[in-house]
Amino acid sequence: MKDKAIGALLLVAGILVFAAYVYMMIIAPTATLPLLGIKLWDLAVDIAIIAAVGVLCFIVGWIGYTLLTTPAPAPIEIPEISSTEVSEGGEERKEEGS
Repeated sequence: MKDKAIGALLLVAGILVFAAYVYMMIIAPTATLPLLGIKLWDLAVDIAIIAAVGVLCFIVGWIGYTLLTTPAPAPIEIPEISSTEVSEGGEERKEEGS
């Protein structure tokens, strides 16, 4: 039940954030915030740029963390063919005399 509640909360939050962003970009681009004197259009653009840079930095950081904490893979050992030879048709044949 907890997962469904978190999912519902994320869905509602996503819809509200999108609606607020559309309002700031399209419906009221010339409106200003009363206390800060910042236009909603400028605020919306700033939020989008900060979010994009933040996501990019998070991805780069996650890749770095993964490379840092993941152990190196074990070397691959390739067995040598000694007593049998592979013919051109892909079938194995034994050497004569053994």
